Amino acid sequence: ADASEAPQFTKVDQPESRGTVAGLRVTTGTIPDYASDAEGLLLGGVTGGGPAERAGLTKDDLIVEIAGQTIANIYDYTYALELLRVDEPVRVVYVRDGERRDTMLTPAARR
Repeated sequence: ADASEAPQFTKVDQPESRGTVAGLRVTTGTIPDYASDAEGLLLGGVTGGGPAERAGLTKDDLIVEIAGQTIANIYDYTYALELLRVDEPVRVVYVRDGERRDTMLTPAARR
C-alpha cells in the first residue's frame, strides 16, 4: 500500500475443472437423504434412468467410497463429485442390507 508504483500484474490461467467438460457439470443421479446421520451418504432415492440407477444403486444404499475417496458425510460426497469426469466410470463402494458391495458408475453431464 505504501509502494510508489503499482505491483506488476501477472495473468494466471485457471486450470480446467475436473468436474466439468465444456461447461457441463457432472451428475451421478443420486438423491441424498439429508436427514440421515449415517456414516456415509444414505440415498433417499435415485433418478430414473440416471447413472446411479444404471449402476444398480437404489434407495437406502449407503455410499461409503467413490472414485477412491472415502465418504463419511454429504461434504465428502460433494468434494468427491468435483473429481469426477463425464463419461469416465468410477468405482462406488456401498452398503446394502449390511453387506458391503461395489459397482461401476459412469457420471453423466448435468443439463
